[in-house]
Amino acid sequence: MGKKKRHISSDNTFEKITADLTDSQIEDLSTEVISLDNPLVKTVQDHTREILNFIVEFKELMMMYNCAIKEIKTKFEVLDMEFKTRHQRNPINFIKTRLKSTSSIVEKMRRKNIPFTLENSKNILTMLPASG
Repeated sequence: MGKKKRHISSDNTFEKITADLTDSQIEDLSTEVISLDNPLVKTVQDHTREILNFIVEFKELMMMYNCAIKEIKTKFEVLDMEFKTRHQRNPINFIKTRLKSTSSIVEKMRRKNIPFTLENSKNILTMLPASG
């Protein structure tokens, strides 16, 4: 027969599980659970590492796009100055830039049922706004 799964839906789950254990047994249990040899701990560590790597890569992506926007803005500012100086007229009225916030990117992807990946984030960042 298969093992019966134990499910406790209470706020004091730990107390219910350990109610029949002595202090030394609880200490042994906590050492076993926290042990780095525990596959669950290794899985949590692996997932944590993956999440941290993703966050670092996402921050680097946002930094790249922010730098690209600043570079383009600088080029437009130089053109703006040149037109004012050389031609006494200027087709550039004003220069405004923005980079989507992380929450805006996440919300847009959620709304469109797009999985949150770096590649999908790049696609969202490079989308042109809808006209009209």
